[in-house]
Amino acid sequence: MLKNRPLVNLSRVAVAAGECSITTIVLLPLILTRLPSRVPSAGVMVSLLILGLICTALALPTFFALIAEVGASRGTVITYVNPAVSVLLGVTILREQLTIATIVGFLLIIAGSWLSTTGAIPFLTRPKLTQPEVTIDTLVETSARE
Repeated sequence: MLKNRPLVNLSRVAVAAGECSITTIVLLPLILTRLPSRVPSAGVMVSLLILGLICTALALPTFFALIAEVGASRGTVITYVNPAVSVLLGVTILREQLTIATIVGFLLIIAGSWLSTTGAIPFLTRPKLTQPEVTIDTLVETSARE
């Protein structure tokens, strides 16, 4: 399967739909053996609907568009930021406690994301100064203007 790469010619949406369908089929026996004893409340059902529509149906095509735009290695860096967003939402909406360990973890996530996309530590690397290219044509143009 890896050598022939049969999924390369399929659209991103078709691949994502196939992945979600296969996951549903695999998890269905587990779901059927663990059904709740009562019907969940309307709030729970709305939450599940929002998670399904926004966090899956909208997020997957957006994620694939990001990968198409910046490449797979840089596009997947956004998944590193998910825990930081979850913590920020927990602190602001659910009023969870923000600890020093959480802040350090957040800084490590940002540093790791930076390193994985740029490959350099900003304050330890010197910016490369580019020298303007001097050719005979540019010398002629400069002297003609003077």
